[in-house]
Amino acid sequence: MKRVHLLGGVALFVLGLALGLGVNLVTRAKAQDFQGSGARPAEGYAFWSGAGDDAKLGYLAGYLDAEQYYRLVISRVAPLATDPGKKAIADFEDQFPIPTDITIDQLKHGLDIFYTDSDNRGIGLFIANNIVRLRLMGKPAAEIQQQLDLARSAQ
Repeated sequence: MKRVHLLGGVALFVLGLALGLGVNLVTRAKAQDFQGSGARPAEGYAFWSGAGDDAKLGYLAGYLDAEQYYRLVISRVAPLATDPGKKAIADFEDQFPIPTDITIDQLKHGLDIFYTDSDNRGIGLFIANNIVRLRLMGKPAAEIQQQLDLARSAQ
């Protein structure tokens, strides 16, 4: 009786190992698609233009999750900060507002449109994401243009 349980356990282990290796190989192959020369992962326009909808939505979901955690930590640290630290936090909150009524799909679509302008292709995803958010939130055109000019000059 114990031999049957042992063989079943070994069979499950081998099956799990095969499945894990298969997923790993597929994941590595997909990652290499985005790495170009292999020197470093593609970013900004290079990533966005080569990524499918699933990868774009996955990127944005991960980004938003990380941002939410970052803002949670900042909210707990802010009361302990010095006056210059509190000002820096307030400036960050002002420059990178939290959109409350924007969907991930709207962000994805906005970034798709953003990167169709060849002047924006040297702007990284972090800044591009923020500019798209400002647009979606209905911020004044002058404020958006200022951020866009700053991002383009930093390329």
